[in-house]
Amino acid sequence: MSGNLLLRYANYNKWANQRIFNAIVGAGETVADTEMKSSFSTVRKTIYHIYDSQHTWIMRIQNKPYSWPPSKDFKGDLNEFSKLLIESSQEWINYISNLNDEDFKKIISYKNTKGIDHQTPLEEIIMHCFNHSTYHRGQLVTMLRQAGVNSFEPMDFIAFVR
Repeated sequence: MSGNLLLRYANYNKWANQRIFNAIVGAGETVADTEMKSSFSTVRKTIYHIYDSQHTWIMRIQNKPYSWPPSKDFKGDLNEFSKLLIESSQEWINYISNLNDEDFKKIISYKNTKGIDHQTPLEEIIMHCFNHSTYHRGQLVTMLRQAGVNSFEPMDFIAFVR
């Protein structure tokens, strides 16, 4: 996979994260904390999970220390949290922008959150990270619809490339 395509996905990820956050902030704090059936029990917990995963992966691939989950001590409101997520999304763009095509083939050694050792090519980690966020953004749309939010900016990749 080429670095240009991965950079495009990184930019898409940031764009789509901003759009889902616009919907979440528009729905408000009460909706964000309403219990629902999904992988995570609230919109807030789901968006925190997207950030936690995105942040953890960028730290892992750079061999930087991190705590799990990174959002555990966050005390701010949704607007403040949206800044964290968008900053993390931009960090991916910056990181990928500084790589060449050979860098993406590099094998990354890391421990998962259960402490199990793994080795994965960088390009596959990057694709996993962005695909993971897309998966959970889809859940967020469903959760927000359950809460009565029915208007969303398009978030599909094709809308981004148009």
